Formats: sequence, C-alpha cells, structure tokens
Amino acid sequence: IWEIKSLMNLSTPCQLVDESDEEGEEMPEDHDQLLIDSVFEMVDKLAKAYGPGFRQIFDDLLPHITKYLAKGRPASDHYMAIGTLGECTAAIDTKITGHVATLVKICCEGMKSTDSGVRSNSCFTVGVTCKGGLQEAFPFYPTILPLLGEIIGREGERKEAVDNAVSALCRMIKCNPAACFLLQTMPVIL
Repeated sequence: IWEIKSLMNLSTPCQLVDESDEEGEEMPEDHDQLLIDSVFEMVDKLAKAYGPGFRQIFDDLLPHITKYLAKGRPASDHYMAIGTLGECTAAIDTKITGHVATLVKICCEGMKSTDSGVRSNSCFTVGVTCKGGLQEAFPFYPTILPLLGEIIGREGERKEAVDNAVSALCRMIKCNPAACFLLQTMPVIL
C-alpha cells in the first residue's frame, strides 16, 4: 500500500525524473496521467478482490484519493477519483460506515459538475454509498434526491449519467422507501 500512496503522491523515482531521459528523448506529456490512471484502476481491482476486507486499506488511501478532487484539478482527475471511490464503496458495502458523510458531500458536489462523466460517477458512488451506509445515509436523502432528479430530467444529459442516477435512486428506495417520497420519485423512474 505504501507504493500505491507514493504513486498517488507523485513521489516515486519514475515520477521525479527530468522530463527527458538520458538520450535526450522527451517523455510523452501524458506519462504521469497514464501511470496515475493505472494506479487508480489497480485500487479498483484490489477493492473488488478484497471485498469488505478492503476497509482498512480504504481508510489509509482515502486522503490520497481525495487529493485528486481539489479545486483546480482537471475534470478527468475528479472523474477518476470519484469512480475509484465508487468502486471501493461498492466492494466494502456495509463496512463503509464512518465515511458516508464525506462520500455524500463529494458526490453532491460531483453531481453539480459541468462535466457529465463526473456527474455520472458521482451518481454511481452516491448510490452505492446509500446502499452500504444504510441508516447513516438516511439523513442525506433530502439533499441527494433533488440532485438525482435534476440529472434524470436534464435535457441532453449523457445516457450513462441518467442510468447511474436512476440506479442510485432505486438503491435509495430499496434501502428506505419511506424517505424517497415514492409518489414523486416513481414517475421519474418510469
């Protein structure tokens, strides 16, 4: 895990080298981004492999993942980080308790993004957070529901974002039907 954190912090030897190698050839501009994309994909796969046992590792990696959500970072970083948070949360499932408020806050910000990929991953992540967080997530339903509704009803919204928003809404209904105002939410789904 130390190596993953070092890679996420851009502090490994291959990330600290000069932009050109010894023979004068320049590294591709996207070298670091390709490496970070691979690191985040590896975290996704580790979470799936470990399942709920990934919780302790997730606790350790969370601050390193959330660095990629800082203002001023490109939307591609936000997309990648929120997607990884979603994959980890889905794998950890009910062991996500204790992180629900942080994850919901991240997702609510992401659902307001101008980037449809960020909105899509935020919808997926908020859905699995509500599923795993159960009662801990219930107080956030009034904040989450209107944001999902906006994405579902947005003209020209990316198909994946709408699909993930509907999926999140269905997860929320399954966990706590009374909190989801079924008379209002069911027509949105249908």
